[in-house]
Amino acid sequence: MNIRNALLTVTAAALIAPAAFAATTATKEDCGTAQKNADAAIAANPHASAKAKDLRAEAEKLCQSGKTADGVKKFEEAAKEAAKAK
Repeated sequence: MNIRNALLTVTAAALIAPAAFAATTATKEDCGTAQKNADAAIAANPHASAKAKDLRAEAEKLCQSGKTADGVKKFEEAAKEAAKAK
């Protein structure tokens, strides 16, 4: 009985893992799109905070170093920060 439960657990994990990995993988193109969105949000708001600009710069460095998922998240944070400054 324990072997069957262990086998079912391993099988379920093997089936779920690729879907979870695919959902968290970002590409260079994703970075480019997120960067354009952040740049537009910062340009649209003349009162965009220094924090938004710093987040944007950090995101660009992350994308350039190959950490695309983290870079996309930072670009999204930068866009949100720029949008809330008025």
